[in-house]
Amino acid sequence: MKEIVNYQRGIRFYLLLGFVVLFSFVFIINNALPYFDINSPVYDTEKIRPFTGALLAHILFGIVALLTGISQFYTSLSKRNKYFHRFLGRLYFISVLLSALASIYLSVFHAIIDRGYITFGIGLLGLAFAWLSTSVMAFVAIINKQISQHKEWVLRSYVVTCGFILFRMVFGTLEQVLQVSHIDSGNIAAWVCWSIPLLICEIIIQSKKVIFQNKF
Repeated sequence: MKEIVNYQRGIRFYLLLGFVVLFSFVFIINNALPYFDINSPVYDTEKIRPFTGALLAHILFGIVALLTGISQFYTSLSKRNKYFHRFLGRLYFISVLLSALASIYLSVFHAIIDRGYITFGIGLLGLAFAWLSTSVMAFVAIINKQISQHKEWVLRSYVVTCGFILFRMVFGTLEQVLQVSHIDSGNIAAWVCWSIPLLICEIIIQSKKVIFQNKF
């Protein structure tokens, strides 16, 4: 019975992971790659040209984190090739660190100081610090050989990583579908894209312990 439940949960998990992979590539193609054309009008629209270096670093390492983070959930990979799994894990952690630091810089100096978007900037700061803290905790856990804690913190970290995808989805829905103003859409998306998914993730993690731990 336990094996059947684990199999069904595994199928659902990999289906969800497949959707994440699909949306990741759509996000990269539609929302990330245009910024690598420094002549793109998006730089002038968002008044971000003076921060090109930090923006490109944030996007580049964010993409690396988005793609390498997926591999951390393939248990067969970690069993077959531990060294490759560890390499991708370190690459993910370094990418998160660099992208998050660039995000902090952009949030403070572009969003808050240069543009005066206080609510938006603080929301993105919250995302960056949540990204850093969950990733650091995952790293500390594995250094101390706390495997179960490491897996939980990696899941939290990757949920925040996907916050960039959710930001675009929420922002686009609010502005284009619900006709919410550009500034209000950005303010809402900057907070919703990481806080709500992180809360849902925590509920799932803790519910597994409460409901399933002693069920079988």
